[in-house]
Order: sequence, then structure tokens, then C-alpha cells
Amino acid sequence: MVEGKNISVIRDKASRLMREPGGNSLAQRFFASMHHYRGLHATDLATLTEHVDRARWPEREGPTYTEHFVPKLFRTGWRLRDQAPLLWDEFHRTAASMGLDMSKFELLPRFAVRAIRYALPELQRNADQSRDLRELMAKAVANSGFADAYRLQPTAGGQDTSASHRRGGRK
Repeated sequence: MVEGKNISVIRDKASRLMREPGGNSLAQRFFASMHHYRGLHATDLATLTEHVDRARWPEREGPTYTEHFVPKLFRTGWRLRDQAPLLWDEFHRTAASMGLDMSKFELLPRFAVRAIRYALPELQRNADQSRDLRELMAKAVANSGFADAYRLQPTAGGQDTSASHRRGGRK
């Protein structure tokens, strides 16, 4: 991913600073060892959606985020947490269709949050209509920027060969 390339550049620079005698003491202290931060797995996405169902604003007396957007559904027991498998399946399906290595699939949290930020207001706008939640989750993933982030990866030569790049801009 694009972020992976940026992290590699930072890691290489930090590594170089740490090796230099009398080098940057800040880098030597804070970049003493490298850590791999993994992305979200299905259980992590379930935890995130459960948090959206429970977190209140204002704290203590305010509605939960889910309750704010879909109060009628919330009162009937509907929870975003219960939709997490649908959302995960859609991210997984999208990644597989793009040819990503599914044995190493991890979801960056920002795409999960963007999908949720799309889905809840969309549910609010269409609260009185019957809805296909699988279709909603597909639209949420499509609007999260997940697929675009992988399409915009530079090639080994450093040139972006995505269709949107050839058209002269983003979709």
C-alpha cells in the first residue's frame, strides 16, 4: 500500500540515523526497535462496531452513536455490531477481487471507520425504507476508499498505472 512505502522510507532513515556515530539521539532513543502494527481482523472490526454501539456523546447521558443515527432501529435491538460480519465479508470480497494475498489480509482502521461513517448516515436517510444490509455494506466499502488505495499503488518503476491516473485524476 502507499502507506507501506512511506513507512519503509521512514524506517530506512531512522535506521541510518541510529547507526551514525554521534547521530541523532532522539532517533536512537525512540527508534531503538521496529514494531509491526497489524491491521484489523474480523474480531477487531466486531469490537470497533460494538464500541460505536456503546460510546455515548455527551458521555453518560447522551445517545450512543448508533442510537443517534438510527434511534428507531436501536430501540428495536438493531446494533451495528451485528452487521460486522457483513462488513468484514464485503472488505474481504473486495480485497480478494483485487488479487490481494488473503492469507495476510489485514484492514487498515481508517477504511473501517470510513465505511461506518458512510453506513450510519445512509441508514438514517433511509430509515423508513426496507433496505438490503449487504448492499449497504458493499456501498460503505466502496465509499471507504479501500479499493482506491490499492489501485493507486505505484509500480516498481514508481509510475502510477491506475485507470484513474491515466484519466488525469481521481474517480
